[in-house]
Amino acid sequence: MTRKVFIQPLSRFGCAEPPVYLWLVLFYTIRFVLYLMPVFRQTLGSWTELETSIWYFPASLISFLLLYTWFNRIPEAGPFWRWFWHWGRAFLILAYLWSLGVLVWLNSGIFLRMDHRLFDAAVILFAIDLLAMAYLAKSEQVRAVFSAFPQPVDPEAQR
Repeated sequence: MTRKVFIQPLSRFGCAEPPVYLWLVLFYTIRFVLYLMPVFRQTLGSWTELETSIWYFPASLISFLLLYTWFNRIPEAGPFWRWFWHWGRAFLILAYLWSLGVLVWLNSGIFLRMDHRLFDAAVILFAIDLLAMAYLAKSEQVRAVFSAFPQPVDPEAQR
């Protein structure tokens, strides 16, 4: 079996920089917060009502925390942020599972009626969540990104 090697740019601290797809996956989970704003709902159309609920907030919160950690991957970062980044891939998969469950729970009537006007949009949103989870679970690049964090300047100070 051959192993694929990905050449990724490194940060100034020698850690792998996240690929573009990972950016998209993170920003896709933040969409729930944007849907709560009427301006975005009017601009994007009626299909956003499928995901306009406060129940999606935990998925967005995980993404916000990962984005914060992403931009603060520095040697001075504390143990909580290091732990959170190490488990970031699992947290993102959990966020997508949560949003998938909420999508099905809040819109179960749409999924049961193929003649509903938003059935196609609901199925597409369901498929996008499944694809994002598959990417997070299978990508070697994502594993490499979440396994790297800059070494602390003074390991004794982190205890």
